[in-house]
Amino acid sequence: ASLGKLGSEEDGEKAGEVGAGGIYLPESNLGDEELRVVASMLRGNDTIKELVFRNNKITDDGARAIALVLADICALKYVDLRNNMISRIGIKAISDSLERSERVCQVFVLPGGKIEAFGSSEKDSESSALAVASICIVDVRDNTPDNHDGLRTKEAARMTFVQTRRQRNSEAKVCVKAKQSLSQSPSRKQRSMKSSTFPLSRPSSDNSAKSNT
Repeated sequence: ASLGKLGSEEDGEKAGEVGAGGIYLPESNLGDEELRVVASMLRGNDTIKELVFRNNKITDDGARAIALVLADICALKYVDLRNNMISRIGIKAISDSLERSERVCQVFVLPGGKIEAFGSSEKDSESSALAVASICIVDVRDNTPDNHDGLRTKEAARMTFVQTRRQRNSEAKVCVKAKQSLSQSPSRKQRSMKSSTFPLSRPSSDNSAKSNT
């Protein structure tokens, strides 16, 4: 992975125009957090025209970050997001952002996930006539969103299992405490017998005197 020198002649040849820049980070273990940082640097940038982020760990969240850049004023002509973890949700976010861009007049989403945006450009320097041409391509083919969804599903299942186990342990502790309190406290029958038992009264002094006479 390498970060191209912005504005160099080599980058210009790659982007098809002298003075253009590019960021090339294929197979760099990039995730959504790293892509958000790159996207924040690209806001309002008129130098970077090519992004290569294939074979990384970018998901729909990272695709949304790139979508925000594409919706704004930028010079991007080619974005390579192949072999990541982007689903149809991320593809739609990118295509919708391109449709909102002022430089785009029409967007096509080709089978497999390749997005191509068309806009107006001058036919030549001598004529002011405008022609519709491809101005930006975002390649989101060969993505496997199931990997990301599978990780989320497994993590959700694990958390559910842990919460259920904790709840059962808590309920078991409550049951044990309840049984202990019941075993230590007298039963209702014992309490009723105790309340109905009175001590035998001693004979009064008058009765004892009468018996002596």
